[in-house]
Amino acid sequence: IAETRGGRYWAATNVGRRPTVENGSPQLIVEAHLIDFAADLYGQPIRLHFMEQLRPEHRFASLELLREQIARDVAQVRQFALKRPAEAEVLAPVLPDFFATVPAAASEN
Repeated sequence: IAETRGGRYWAATNVGRRPTVENGSPQLIVEAHLIDFAADLYGQPIRLHFMEQLRPEHRFASLELLREQIARDVAQVRQFALKRPAEAEVLAPVLPDFFATVPAAASEN
């Protein structure tokens, strides 16, 4: 689940080195695909809640094969969300307000 200033969204997230893209990265990169979300969040703070691992990171033979797998991953997250529709609301009472601790200037850059 990805938590933004605008709400909580189910997300398919990769934490890894992007081995298919440009021969990978020497540092870990976190990329989250928010389900049914269309705004630009680059440079904005978000908080991620990891619910379940879908699969290990894998190097694909092409970007097209990677895109196809990401589409399957998103479909799997949608199915997971259907089975647990209230998961985002369940988190609300037990988590502190993350965005209250983020300076406004950090989210405006």
